[in-house]
Amino acid sequence: MIYSEAVANNLNHGIYWELTQHKNFDLNIVNDLVTADYLDKSFYFHNGDKTIQKDNLTLSDYSDIVIASYYDKWKTYINVLLDNEFKNGESSRSETTTTGTVTNTNKVSAYDSNDLIDDSAVEQNNNITATTTLITQDSTLKMLNVYQKYSVYAMIDTDIRKTLFNIVYN
Repeated sequence: MIYSEAVANNLNHGIYWELTQHKNFDLNIVNDLVTADYLDKSFYFHNGDKTIQKDNLTLSDYSDIVIASYYDKWKTYINVLLDNEFKNGESSRSETTTTGTVTNTNKVSAYDSNDLIDDSAVEQNNNITATTTLITQDSTLKMLNVYQKYSVYAMIDTDIRKTLFNIVYN
């Protein structure tokens, strides 16, 4: 059986819908922007014509297998990423950027003096500017940015493909 047939037999719900309906699944991989339907459509687009390993298993059965095989890996990976990006659950962070140069004036000796005087021909007068930017994100955007930056959805897709299909597709 191919994946598109399995989805049709499952009331047009794909593997992501099954994962998110699972009682033990509490990963924050779906929200208002990225829904289970969106992830299912994307997975279906890339994998709809691929052959599933076992014809006698439903997508619900496969979701159980996927969760048993990869859930702890995903949870650990996502928690580490979120902790590294925003320490202690903070929703904002500040970044300081410093730019500019320093004033340099060369000294030269005068013809008839032991003192050094300023050489007005070689003078640089530049400013140093420090800019601090406060980056604030709501939890939905924070999650989405981190997941895209570190390819979380690609990792989950790969793990699902390893479980569902006879041949491991990239």
